Amino acid sequence: MGLLAGLIGAGLAILPAIEEATLTLTPVHAAGASFERYSVVSVPIPGKAPEHSLFRLRVAASHVWLDGARLGPNEDGDFDLLNLHPKRPSRVTVPGWVKQALLIETPRVFVSRYEIGDRSTRLWVRNSLENTVNVFATVTGANGAAREQSATVPPGSTQVLELLPAPGLTFVSAATAPWSIVLEKQEEAMEGGYRFMKIVTESAGPTVNTSVNR
Repeated sequence: MGLLAGLIGAGLAILPAIEEATLTLTPVHAAGASFERYSVVSVPIPGKAPEHSLFRLRVAASHVWLDGARLGPNEDGDFDLLNLHPKRPSRVTVPGWVKQALLIETPRVFVSRYEIGDRSTRLWVRNSLENTVNVFATVTGANGAAREQSATVPPGSTQVLELLPAPGLTFVSAATAPWSIVLEKQEEAMEGGYRFMKIVTESAGPTVNTSVNR
């Protein structure tokens, strides 16, 4: 296990690191011909090619329209914005008047949810690509204790990883916050390899899509 951890650590050192990026958007309130209320959210032009990033909108609604196409929520309650226009801001229409929306950008393979406890650590790893990917996940506490696990995640699916304790320090969740979540995604045909990183400050779970950038 020590040799494996060393090899993984060496691999992590050369991979590009990507953190979850969030942007708070302020909707514009409007009313239709029949006085029905709706909100309009303008999504900025993506800074990266949309096919290499996954953009999600978190807003209090059961459905939205992206440039006229109706979208339902994903399993986490967010709306996947898979067809953002690459050269102009996209328009998202939300039923009713909402105060704010959150735009979340991650790579196409990322941790969508987590549960960190004294006895059990679980990560929900989502693969939004069209091909299978291999990942290696590590959760490390402030005292250096770690839990880790590898997995193969099929295309377009979310897989729950039960992380195993690494040799050494005792992993006690209440005493080791903040935690660092690192998901190493190996290189394959559609995408290169990278590390998806989250810093978790909460002392209780589960928590969905919450991170603090380094």
